[in-house]
Amino acid sequence: MNRFYTILFLMMSFVCAFGHDKESVQELYEYGSYSSSDGLTINYRIISPDSTNIVESEESSYPLIVFMHGIGERGNDNKKQLEHGGDLFSNSSSRQSYPAYVIFPQCPDDYFWSLNKSPKSQRLSKFY
Repeated sequence: MNRFYTILFLMMSFVCAFGHDKESVQELYEYGSYSSSDGLTINYRIISPDSTNIVESEESSYPLIVFMHGIGERGNDNKKQLEHGGDLFSNSSSRQSYPAYVIFPQCPDDYFWSLNKSPKSQRLSKFY
């Protein structure tokens, strides 16, 4: 088991040392936003399959991956949601091996992804 953790640590160190910087990762993702009829706006970032790897035909299709971030990435800057996972999906080897459309919506500050009851310290009057 220790060998597994050693290898995992070395791999993570390599990715951190030679991975993309945050700005170059964010440049690969296009900006977007969706506004509902009741005025709620959800920002998102999307990355398409690598154009060198796309096979155009009537039968070709690519999966859509929706990355739901944690509570710490909420906001309206349309950047924080890429903090965890953005570099994984923008990695050139991943994009070549697993072409997909990947969307990172950003939950607004005052909302949660679910309507389940939140801790009392974070309850929102909009839901209760």
